Amino acid sequence: MRSRTKQSTAAQSALQGAVMQSLEQRTMMAMDNLGTVAADGNELAWDFMQQLHRVWRDPSTQRLFYAKRNNDFVWSEPIQVDTRKAGGELAIAIDSQGKPNVAYRDFVDGDLVLSTLSGSTFSRTVVDSAGDVGDHPSIKFSRNGKPYISYYDRTNGDLKLAWKNNAGNWMNAPLETSGDVGAFNSMLVEESTGLVQIAYTDSTGLRLKYAQQQVDGSWFIRSIDRGTPAGVRFSSITMDNNGMPWIAYYDVRKKDLRVATTADGISWSSQRVASAGWQGEFANVFVNTKGNIAVLYSNRSLGTVNVAENDGGSWKYRFVATTGANMTTAVSSTGTLAWSSVNSVDGKLRTSGRFIGHEYTNEFDPAERIMHWETISGGNQPASVRTIGWGIPQQGWGQYVSGRFATLQSYGTRRILLHNPFGTLPGEAIFQFDQFILAQEAGLTNVTETFVDAWRPVTQSGVEVIAYIGKLWEDPDFDSLTDFDAYMDRVMRSIRPMIEAGVSIGFDSIVAAPGDSRAYMVVEAVRNSGVKVYNENRPSAANTFYHSYNGVYYDHWWPGGDPANNPSAWWAATNQQLTGEILRATMNPPTGLNFNSPGWRGPDIVRLMREGHTAVTQMDLLHAEGLNPNTLMATAFPSSAPASNTVGSGSTKFGNRGISNPDKQDILS
Repeated sequence: MRSRTKQSTAAQSALQGAVMQSLEQRTMMAMDNLGTVAADGNELAWDFMQQLHRVWRDPSTQRLFYAKRNNDFVWSEPIQVDTRKAGGELAIAIDSQGKPNVAYRDFVDGDLVLSTLSGSTFSRTVVDSAGDVGDHPSIKFSRNGKPYISYYDRTNGDLKLAWKNNAGNWMNAPLETSGDVGAFNSMLVEESTGLVQIAYTDSTGLRLKYAQQQVDGSWFIRSIDRGTPAGVRFSSITMDNNGMPWIAYYDVRKKDLRVATTADGISWSSQRVASAGWQGEFANVFVNTKGNIAVLYSNRSLGTVNVAENDGGSWKYRFVATTGANMTTAVSSTGTLAWSSVNSVDGKLRTSGRFIGHEYTNEFDPAERIMHWETISGGNQPASVRTIGWGIPQQGWGQYVSGRFATLQSYGTRRILLHNPFGTLPGEAIFQFDQFILAQEAGLTNVTETFVDAWRPVTQSGVEVIAYIGKLWEDPDFDSLTDFDAYMDRVMRSIRPMIEAGVSIGFDSIVAAPGDSRAYMVVEAVRNSGVKVYNENRPSAANTFYHSYNGVYYDHWWPGGDPANNPSAWWAATNQQLTGEILRATMNPPTGLNFNSPGWRGPDIVRLMREGHTAVTQMDLLHAEGLNPNTLMATAFPSSAPASNTVGSGSTKFGNRGISNPDKQDILS
């Protein structure tokens, strides 16, 4: 005990006396950059100022809410659209005055309702109340500001259309009444003529149908695809740059994504776009920035959200999210695509956006600024258990969480990085990204089958767990898979347990992957799904798409990676360019000390926090020195708000700010 007291005193002395660096004030945000909320139904719309509007239904209350995202990607506070419950699908469009208009079905009365935002409140208008109407609405405005709403009449099984007459009164009429028609309808209004086109489902004839308004006000109606004996769902229509309609839809029997188009408006051709497994639900067709037709859709077999692009007559595929349902898209007048999806794991709606740094709940909370690093494998354990330690191969993750991790929590740990949680083998050239699959193949069921159940309650309690699982870029297990679906199948099998457990993911050496690579596609899609991503090492200055990502670095390599300190690193991004959270691991003791020596970690952690970064260290070794996160935070910022291990009420963005440290040599001495 006496020797420990001496160590503690020496360590405390080394921590004292450094000048406090002031922290800039942070702006509070209503929602994160993805606008994460609990939701089921939702839809998006752009306005003429390139601001994005979103409406969604809260799954617990069944009431609708609305928010707008400005050009800085900050979401407004949600506004309740209606005090009454809404059922079925939702639709939103922006009128000529820039006001959002939301069409939906009143769940109680079965009416078609349109609510329009004026100031900070929505005004409610019943558009049609004849029977149970208003489901599957689609709303559009013509260029002269005339509103149209297509919708499904449940009572009569009809496709109906509502519009305003010249006197400003709402009118409605059925467009087709033969059989059960009109569900899953999608509408467009031709820019040049103001005429309406609608794609919809014929539930009686089990086919896709199309209605086109004529100049004389009559309607041309035809069946497009009769080869779907179980029917179609999720139809979506758009017009290409040549003025021709394209319809994406889901073949219920084949479980395929199909697309139909016409060159003359009369003769239609259709083709299967995605057919391996269960693909095509929630199809949304749009024209991308290259002028190509593209479709956002769900691959339920893999649990992914994909985009298929028609490029010169052939289809190319991109993975954009790990899991999703109730997907919607919107394309701005400048061609910017936004899309939303509801994550089937946590039930949260997220909208594609831009990440700006890392968000701390409380930047003075030491439990957020000091993270524990745990080496799970790579030690002296045998290759038969993939060198995994801590008794996990024998007893499973449950005993680790209730034993070892519980002890770390008692030392103040609320963030932990698990290095190679599913093992590595001696002599491996790279850390395997697919180490979970390899552990399964090795028969390590205690490792693979207990991970989710053990860690899910931990992450749900507010603890962040990072699974640092290896290198995807240039891994031959993946690069050898030329088929898109085969590649994505192996990716998803590798990361699905982390997603289901609510765990963040670390990618080894990923910043070398080009922006057009499949590896970067995976990183971007995982982050767009709301999963925290940590990229290893410093990206190049040219690869700006990596600059906003969180990064993992060894502390002793960090200074030399900055071109400002090392001219030979001219190619690299500067410290100031990196806006994500910077994790710096204290892995290299000063000369004369070894890894387990006391006295050097505390000063390093203080220095890292003063430089605006997060220290990754060993909490148990700090505890053995008599140090704890609160002590270290108080030393780093003695005049800061009282340190606390409780979550604060708001969020602050706190990325790499490059805070200088004039007392660096004193801290290290």
